[in-house]
Amino acid sequence: MIIKTIATLFFLFFSCTTVLSQAIVYKDVKEISSVEFNKHLPIPNLLIRPNTQLKSHGRIMLKTPGRTIVLKDDGEMQQYVYMGDLKNSSMALVHELEPNTEEYYFINKRTGTVDTLVGPPVFYPNTMNIVCLEGMNTDVKQRIQVGKIVDGRFRMRFYLRIKGEINPGYVYWADVHTLFLNDNNEKFYKLTF
Repeated sequence: MIIKTIATLFFLFFSCTTVLSQAIVYKDVKEISSVEFNKHLPIPNLLIRPNTQLKSHGRIMLKTPGRTIVLKDDGEMQQYVYMGDLKNSSMALVHELEPNTEEYYFINKRTGTVDTLVGPPVFYPNTMNIVCLEGMNTDVKQRIQVGKIVDGRFRMRFYLRIKGEINPGYVYWADVHTLFLNDNNEKFYKLTF
């Protein structure tokens, strides 16, 4: 009986851990003033633009040890934009745009791995913690992706699902457990998770 109880608790623990790593609901959200929202700016930008043009004839080519990654515009709707290199790393950020959808890719030029972000990365100061807001210029339901760069890879920790009438147009870190949001109606929010 004790072994069965321990096995059940073990199963429930790992089942809950898997669910929590995917999506969580934040603890608190409250409206704040524009003064409080703006007092934490500016946001660190850890991307460096290269001096050379990396896009030629609608193609971005990134050399990795085992292969060359080629991202090619389709000539009509799909377009790739090289955003820059992450400081002190071998990672490049590429933005893919299509009508009503967009994604961002961290490409490790040393290993060839590609990690997908749902929006532009916003870094927490002096760390590799990242928050991304999905769907700012798209038709998808917005989510906030929270993760971290670890060993040259983006490791997603969880998504925050946005509830109610909040439609963020901008997100940034206030502290490691708090985000500030600016919605499209010029309202400002503090979200704690």
